[in-house]
Amino acid sequence: MERQLLIADANEEMRTFVKNCFSQEAFTIVEAASGSEAMELMLQDNRISLVILDVMMIGAVDLEMLKALFKQNDRAFSVILLSGPDDTARVARGLHLGADDYLVKPFDPAELLTRVDSVLRRLQYPVSADGSFQIQDLVIDPKKYMVTYNDQEILLTSKEYKILYRLASNPGRVYSREEILQLEWGMDFAGDSRSVDTHVKNIRTKLASAGCNRNVIETIWGIGYRISEDQ
Repeated sequence: MERQLLIADANEEMRTFVKNCFSQEAFTIVEAASGSEAMELMLQDNRISLVILDVMMIGAVDLEMLKALFKQNDRAFSVILLSGPDDTARVARGLHLGADDYLVKPFDPAELLTRVDSVLRRLQYPVSADGSFQIQDLVIDPKKYMVTYNDQEILLTSKEYKILYRLASNPGRVYSREEILQLEWGMDFAGDSRSVDTHVKNIRTKLASAGCNRNVIETIWGIGYRISEDQ
């Protein structure tokens, strides 16, 4: 089945820009100028595997419902949000509801294609029917808010869990310390990136205590962290 890409943005120039980014890619492209139009296309066309969605449409596009519905019908799709520099709260909500990644406008076409490649590869990773992620014997369950290794629960704080879940939801995707701060602490947080380092250190210590490889979270020096795709 051919892969279909849905570009949903009220700005026609932005839709054209995104479409041009995929001029050399093997996608059939459809467009939506509103959230309701995007919803209608998603429900009608079972070929759509990727959605590039303006974050302002989150209120009209029910990602949570769509993901649940698609899972029932053995379908899967990835969502990348496009946001402005001041849309951190909307981005966080969109990611919580099921979006896979985001980009802040303006962005380079190469960066968009890299993110697309990452989120589409994620569809190959084992995700259970309840939405949990499994990385070898490490299981992250968002419904139970629980992390286990070899069926042994690892007790994490709320922030530790959110950071681990964020990284595991996009294996291979590098999150900078600043991104993690904005998404998990919010724009008004008065601390600095050392708060992220401290939480990651604590997560690694707890993983190691349970027998899990502490290096499942890789440090990308000078940038941030990621879950290794080779785990």
